Amino acid sequence: MEYLKEKQRIELTLQFTTHDLEKDWLQKDIINKELSLIKQDSLTLSKIENGLNQGFSIGHQQNIIPLKLSGFETSKEGICSFYLYSEKILLNSEITVQFNALMNTFPKQQNKLTFINKGKKQTFVFLKNQSKHKIPI
Repeated sequence: MEYLKEKQRIELTLQFTTHDLEKDWLQKDIINKELSLIKQDSLTLSKIENGLNQGFSIGHQQNIIPLKLSGFETSKEGICSFYLYSEKILLNSEITVQFNALMNTFPKQQNKLTFINKGKKQTFVFLKNQSKHKIPI
């Protein structure tokens, strides 16, 4: 995840093991077949965007920053990648990231986030009992 100050927006890629995400999303009726078989039309992308926003969110000054899905892809290696971005936003204080994707289906799930801002990288680990982190800007 990166905050692009010149564009005043956040851009990120969320990656998951495809079969784990499919299991979780099939149970939640977010998808009804394998991700590799899904057409990327506006209705489907909207459902997937909502599913991603349920498991990953960014808060800033008491508000959730809406994330938009620009697309996704699956690989033969079993990884799926989702490309998201925020609308224009000026970040001038800390953000709060919640990353609890897959944790209800897989209680020992561990999610990691690398945040890039001003060329500096910070990595955060999210667990079921610690699914939120405050990140200084």
